[in-house]
Amino acid sequence: MSSGLTTRAGVSYPVNSDNAAVASDIQSIAQFIDSNVALFVQAASQPASPIKGQIWWCTSTTAVDANGNSQYGFNWYDGNNWYNVTEQMFMVGPMAPLPTFSGLLWYDTSTANGNFKYWSGTAWVDIIPATTTNGQVLTSSSTGIKWVTPSYLPSSESATNGQVLTIVSGTPAWSSVSSVPTTSGIINGYVLTNASGTPTWQAVSSSANATVNLTAQSAAKSVTTLFTPVNDGLYQIAYYAKVTTAATTSSTIGPFTVTSTDPDGNTVVSVGESTSQNSTTNGFINGIIPVYAKGGTAIQYALSYASSGATAMAYDLYIVVSGTVAPVSTGTVASFNGRTGAVTPATGDYNSAQLTYTNGSGSLYGSDILTLRIMGAY
Repeated sequence: MSSGLTTRAGVSYPVNSDNAAVASDIQSIAQFIDSNVALFVQAASQPASPIKGQIWWCTSTTAVDANGNSQYGFNWYDGNNWYNVTEQMFMVGPMAPLPTFSGLLWYDTSTANGNFKYWSGTAWVDIIPATTTNGQVLTSSSTGIKWVTPSYLPSSESATNGQVLTIVSGTPAWSSVSSVPTTSGIINGYVLTNASGTPTWQAVSSSANATVNLTAQSAAKSVTTLFTPVNDGLYQIAYYAKVTTAATTSSTIGPFTVTSTDPDGNTVVSVGESTSQNSTTNGFINGIIPVYAKGGTAIQYALSYASSGATAMAYDLYIVVSGTVAPVSTGTVASFNGRTGAVTPATGDYNSAQLTYTNGSGSLYGSDILTLRIMGAY
């Protein structure tokens, strides 16, 4: 009488009073072993008669298969070939894994944030060391990759909002920006320059300040703001208009006009071209109109239009504005007598030989002599 079944194989546990059933019980056990148990072998060379699913731990560090692949470590048999799986192993834990082999990966949990390491064949090498202090950077060293505090950059903890990284006496330092002009009214394409020693938003002369691209137009263009410069400057308005559909009877486009305000506050109207009547041909106008415009005042354009007949004239219009900020005149010289910057008169700048205005007898006027004596030159 059975006392129960085995957990894995399902074979009956016999009792002393049971009749012997040796053959059938052994057959059941054999079938279970064949279908479930993969043998484990630890040896320097592979098993002589391996079975599918068998695991072999190769203890030889020099053993290779027929293809020249290392067999050291864990291997498994698929029924035809052995495959080494050790080289794909990734170990996690506070202790270094044993045995080791080249390329073995280990995540060391003994540190606060963990260190990724690999076995080089002779030692564990950090792949990414644990982080330490904010602001550090990864750098290479003779012992591997390390986190270090860069000596060439100042600590961001010493910076305040609005500061920028500058060079002070040859050393990087956080510094406050003394004067940055507001971006109010600034259009795309402007750059910050050091105009006359003052940070200033300026238009890039090599790029367009404004463009107009209109197609299939069939009406006049009333006065329209084209561009508002931030600073006084000389600008060029290049325009091109072409009739794309001629009117049945007659039509004209133009004149093209530009209205601007010069730095003295005068309103200037510049008149461009206009087409002759063209009922059967496609006419066009083009040209360049320069304007000297005051900063903060709009440069505007307009285009006249006339058409008669059943078919209305249609046209395309293209405009490009380019230019630059006008140079600033300070009324001072750049250098004099070895001095630069804001040059002011000084003793020794002039002498009597430099004055040629006399009273007719070759003598200097008394007022001139007095002036020279005051200046220390006579």
